Amino acid sequence: MWEEAQLIESPLAPNRAIKARCARCHAQDGRDLKYFNYSKWSIVARSQFHGLSEKQGQQIASYIRSMFLTLDVRGILHINLAQGWIANLCRCGQRELVSMWYLSEMQMLAYVFPDGTTPQAIHQVADTKGTLNIREIPVAMQFPDCNAWLPEVHPLDLWGDIFVGGVNGPSPQQAYLETQQEFEEKGVE
Repeated sequence: MWEEAQLIESPLAPNRAIKARCARCHAQDGRDLKYFNYSKWSIVARSQFHGLSEKQGQQIASYIRSMFLTLDVRGILHINLAQGWIANLCRCGQRELVSMWYLSEMQMLAYVFPDGTTPQAIHQVADTKGTLNIREIPVAMQFPDCNAWLPEVHPLDLWGDIFVGGVNGPSPQQAYLETQQEFEEKGVE
């Protein structure tokens, strides 16, 4: 069902089938839903949105819940862990993130310059061989949660056969599969 179930665009267009399947928009095995800790209710509701029955949605939710995936459930408490931060960016509401991780510019100084703002301390941070990790610095601006960055339509439904077959050269899907294979073979460095 995860890879083959026929989906519809939405309840407002029940006769408009889409080409994409669950595994096309999500990680091939659904680990993104597990990683971001989507609730059973959310998975079932979205399944029904795309024309599946409640039972089918529950089966998908059960499949996602049965996956073994190491999650850092302490992500909210240990926000400086990149993995926990990314996961919590999606599974928390923006309000919770703002109250936990929103600082003014002046409050940010302590994170950017932990040893103060003496010329020597500033030089340590500004040194190109230093270890300032900008991913661990809270910013004085709220970004949209990660769902806001995702495309609303799968490329297969946007471009149709061009996505799979290409026009002049390899298709976008083929380029993606080649990149994926390269990551699997060589790893990420």
